[in-house]
Amino acid sequence: MSTIEQTVDVAVPVRVAYDQWTQFEDFPKFMEGVDRIEQVTPTRTHWETSIAGVRREFDAEITEQRPDECIVWHTVGTPRQAGVVSFQPLDPMNTRVVLQMQFIPEGVVEQVGDKLNLVESRVKGDLQRFKDFIEDHGHPTGGWRGSVGTDPTPASAAATPPAREPVPDHDLTRPDYTPGLSPDPVPAQPVPAEPAPVAQPFPGQTTPGAQQPTPGAQQPTPGTQQPAPGPYPSQDPRTNPGPGL
Repeated sequence: MSTIEQTVDVAVPVRVAYDQWTQFEDFPKFMEGVDRIEQVTPTRTHWETSIAGVRREFDAEITEQRPDECIVWHTVGTPRQAGVVSFQPLDPMNTRVVLQMQFIPEGVVEQVGDKLNLVESRVKGDLQRFKDFIEDHGHPTGGWRGSVGTDPTPASAAATPPAREPVPDHDLTRPDYTPGLSPDPVPAQPVPAEPAPVAQPFPGQTTPGAQQPTPGAQQPTPGTQQPAPGPYPSQDPRTNPGPGL
């Protein structure tokens, strides 16, 4: 397999140089040995060439294309070729075009031409004629701004929202429940504090602060009437004889 790399600087903006290169049907105007090119689909072209007396027809498929940056292609079947042309802005009014190719020479004529560097010389001449063509025109004859083999969605727009946890069955009554997804977090509500329990005395235990009976004092019999308290003596004549008695 042989490899070729050639470079040319053109005095046009990068967009002008790129757009002109996308007009494949204009290649015969500046490429030696290219008789005709037909744009079959946005990514496939059909070529008819005559090089060193050898006529060929083949298809080429574009596998990657980025506007103002590069075009990558390879042939379908024979002859076996692949390449990439890249566009590098040097300043707002100048662009560097870099063409890289790999190919396998087929037949005696191509093998001899490859050894004599005839193919490389032809590629160099094609780039120089492209430079003259676009600089003389000053603007492209057309342009295709589509992309091939690249994801047009920006990374920032493809952010995946965080996964949400499944909701247990007992939460199905919640009004904000969505089947299979947990609802948005609900702020926790404060739980009112319960009053502290009051200790109750056990049987036979008195409550602190209550009046205690005098040790040795006779306790009243349950069910008997107690005398009313007061400063006056009893009115019973048996226990309280009158004056002078």
